[in-house]
Amino acid sequence: MSTRLFCTKLNWFLLFASLSLPLWADKQVDEYTMKSVLLYNIIRFVAWPESVVAPEWRLCFIGEDGFGQQLEELVGKKIQQRELTLLRNISVEQIPVCHLLFIAGSERDRLTSLLSLTQAHPILTVADTPNFAQYGVMFNLIKSPAGVAEQDQYIQIEINAQRAKVLGFTIHARLLNLAHIVDSF
Repeated sequence: MSTRLFCTKLNWFLLFASLSLPLWADKQVDEYTMKSVLLYNIIRFVAWPESVVAPEWRLCFIGEDGFGQQLEELVGKKIQQRELTLLRNISVEQIPVCHLLFIAGSERDRLTSLLSLTQAHPILTVADTPNFAQYGVMFNLIKSPAGVAEQDQYIQIEINAQRAKVLGFTIHARLLNLAHIVDSF
C-alpha cells in the first residue's frame, strides 16, 4: 500500500471516528453507509452563504439513489443547532427548498438543467457518478475502481472548489486536504 493511500485511509478513519454515528460494530462498512457518513461530514465542514437561514438542514435526493435505510440514521441529527431532514425522490419543483441536493447517476441526461436550477439558490450539490464534478457538481463521492480488494475499497471525494466558491460556499481546509480537486469542463 502506498504512503499516500495509507495516509488517506488514516485521515478518513480519524474523520469517521470523530462522528457520533455508530458505524463500526465488528462489521465491514458498506459503500452507502460510508457515503452517508461523508454527507454528514460535508455538511459539518462546509459553510453555506450567509443568506441561508433555516431551522433545519434539508438533504434532498433526486433520481434513483442507492442509499436504502443508511440515510435514516442521519434524520434528526443536529449540526450547528439544525436538525437534518430528508426528502427523497423529489421533483424538480422542490429543488429550491434543498440545502444539499444529491443527484443520482440516473439523472445524467438532465444534469446540466438540474445544476442550472441550483444556481439561483444556495444549494450544495453532491453525486456519486464519474465526471459529475467536472460538469459542475460540487462534491462527487466515487467508489474505488473495479479490481480493488474488498478490504481495501475506499470512497474518493472529488470537489469542484471553483464552482463552490462562485456560489458562495466555503469548504474547510480539512475536507479540501482529503479530496481530489477538479475543474469544470
